[in-house]
Amino acid sequence: MGHSVVQRANDGFREHCHVWEASGMLSESMDERNILDELSAPTPAGEKRRIALQTAIDNTSHEFHRLGIEMNRTYASPGVYVLDEKEPFQFHGPAEDPILYYMRGTYPGRRLPHVWLNKPIPGIPMSAIDIAGNGQFSLFTGIGGEVWKTATDKVRESLSGKMSTMAGPA
Repeated sequence: MGHSVVQRANDGFREHCHVWEASGMLSESMDERNILDELSAPTPAGEKRRIALQTAIDNTSHEFHRLGIEMNRTYASPGVYVLDEKEPFQFHGPAEDPILYYMRGTYPGRRLPHVWLNKPIPGIPMSAIDIAGNGQFSLFTGIGGEVWKTATDKVRESLSGKMSTMAGPA
């Protein structure tokens, strides 16, 4: 993840060069750098300058709206079980740009998407993100998840005497 974030930051820096150029900041003389009059002029040169500046600003969207680069992570480790998945995770769907757009999903190893959870008798709703992690193992199941509950109960029972020593000093 670190590599892609640094690469994206460097790309963003290069994209800003176009903003500086369109705004006249890269011109060598101070006279050429004062383009405010040209930007507001109702002339073909002013229109050309405004279009160039707007295009350059639009091209910085990857820097300012890049939720995808930060949230579209898929982690692989021995703790992520994917053997029963029919195919490996692939980005697909409405997001035409995975750098800009977050692709929600529940594929093993993906970031847990936000969803409000409640009970049949409504109470205070909680976000799935707020109840997951926090230094502990979390398991979410859907319909048919009873087998996972049984398995976790067995693991909890087998580790009950070992949990305090595994957790370290309080």
